[in-house]
Amino acid sequence: MATRQQEVDKALTLRRQIKSTYEQLQRKLVTAQGVAQTHGTGRDGKAALAWGMKFVGSGANYDGLCLGFVDDAYAPPGGRMPTAIAQWYRTKSAGVAHPKNRNPPVGAQVFWWSGNPAKHVAIYAGGGMVLTTGAEGGRVGLVTMEHLDGYGPYLGWADAYYG
Repeated sequence: MATRQQEVDKALTLRRQIKSTYEQLQRKLVTAQGVAQTHGTGRDGKAALAWGMKFVGSGANYDGLCLGFVDDAYAPPGGRMPTAIAQWYRTKSAGVAHPKNRNPPVGAQVFWWSGNPAKHVAIYAGGGMVLTTGAEGGRVGLVTMEHLDGYGPYLGWADAYYG
């Protein structure tokens, strides 16, 4: 029977393997798909994604705070919107939104018309995967775009735009 320490060591090893595999895939995807542009942010799309990825598997819970998580990832110095749908409309007004386009570049903000009045935003991670607060139990995690389609219709993707 494994001791508690052996179980912890095994879990940490698995997490390191997952992170290493993710980083290898990310390098390939960034080359293949490009990186989203950003406007008025403290981090570019790739750095925002890397910032958010440190929360995967950590138990971090941003349940109901999708835009807060996405904003924190891009680290804009100001000009945050109150809801995901307000951020979507801001990007549309700025001409950096791509309605219904399901081929976002890595680091793009991706939006859904969910049942939540604020709607939903996540960060595109590449390969059809998104970094979201909508993973199991409201935890930060990677899920497919199709998984989030279950929340409601996909609106599209946009460059991170903060004025």
